Amino acid sequence: MTIKKSQPTPRWLYRFLDWMRSTPLNGGLLAIAIFLFGAGLLHAAAWSSGRLGHYELDTQLLFPALWLPSNLLFWLWLDRSALNAINDFAIGLGKSQLEKEEIYKNFISVGNRTSLALVVIGFAAGYLDPSSVSASYRNTQPILGFLIGLSPALGGAFEFMSLFRLARQLFLVNKLYKDVKKINLFNLWPIYALSRYGYTIALLFIVVTVVIDLVFRLVGGADLGTVYLVYTVLVSLIVFIAPLIGINRRLRREKEGELQRLGVQLNSVYTETEAAVRRRKLGKVNPLRIAAGALKDQMDAVQKVATWPWNPGSLRNLLLPVLLPLFIAILQRFVLTWLGF
Repeated sequence: MTIKKSQPTPRWLYRFLDWMRSTPLNGGLLAIAIFLFGAGLLHAAAWSSGRLGHYELDTQLLFPALWLPSNLLFWLWLDRSALNAINDFAIGLGKSQLEKEEIYKNFISVGNRTSLALVVIGFAAGYLDPSSVSASYRNTQPILGFLIGLSPALGGAFEFMSLFRLARQLFLVNKLYKDVKKINLFNLWPIYALSRYGYTIALLFIVVTVVIDLVFRLVGGADLGTVYLVYTVLVSLIVFIAPLIGINRRLRREKEGELQRLGVQLNSVYTETEAAVRRRKLGKVNPLRIAAGALKDQMDAVQKVATWPWNPGSLRNLLLPVLLPLFIAILQRFVLTWLGF
C-alpha cells in the first residue's frame, strides 16, 4: 500500500500556486496581467471621477496594483529559496530524502485555519488602503467599487500570510539548528545554508523597496518615504539576524570548548618538553616541538572560525542598497538646487 504524501498548507493556495507555475514565464506573465488589470481599474475610477485627467498616470495608484502580483511572485520565490536551503541543510546533516521533504513541507506551511484568519484580516486591511479609497472616491457603482479594491485587498491578504510565514520561519530555523547534534567547526555548510536563506530574503526586501522608490522618483512621483525605508531595513535585519542568535551562542560554546581542549593538550606538551630537557632526554624534544607547532596551528584555525554563520561582508552588502535612495535624495535636494535647476 502506498502512503500518500502530505501537502503543504494552505492546500487551496498551493493548488493555485502549482497552476500559476505552469503558466508562461513560471507565473511572470500572469503577474503582469494581474498588475495591469488592477492598475487599469484604479485609474479608470480616478479618470471617471475627474480626480485625474484622461490617460494621466498616478504612481500612487500603481503601488496598490503591484501588491497582489508581487506577493504572489514573492511566495513562489520563497518556496524555491526554502527548497534550496533545506536541501543543503538536510544533505549536510545526512538526512534522508523523506526527512528532507518533511522538513521542507513543514517549513513552507502556514496552516489551514491560520491562513483563513490571515486572509480575512488582510482582505479587510486591503480595502482600507488609502490609494484604493482615494481612487474610488465619488464612485457610485458598488460592483466597480468592489473590483477597484480587489487587487489591493487580495495583496493585503497575501502580505499578511507572507509576514506570518516569515515570523514562523524565524522560530523554525532555530528549531532546526537545535537538531544539529554535533557541529563541525570546519564544515559549517549546513549551518550557512539556513543563514543564506535569511540573508537572501532580507536583501530582496531592501532591493525591491529601493528599486520601487527610485522608479517613483525618476517618473516624477512621490517617493515611498524615509519611514517606509527605515521600516524595510528594520524588518530585513530582524529576518537576517534573529534566527541566528541561538546558533551564534552554540558556535561560541563549541569554539571555546575546542580551544580549551587544545589548550590543555598544548600545556601537556609543554610540560613534557620541560621534563625532557630537565632529564637531558633531548631526543624527545624535537618531536614534542613539532607536536606543539601542530597544536598551535590547530588553535589558530579554530580561532578564525566565525561564530556568526554568514559569509564575510554579508551585513555590509545588505545595507549598501539603502544608501542609494539617500544619495539620490541628496543629489536632488542640494546639488541640483546649487546648479540652479
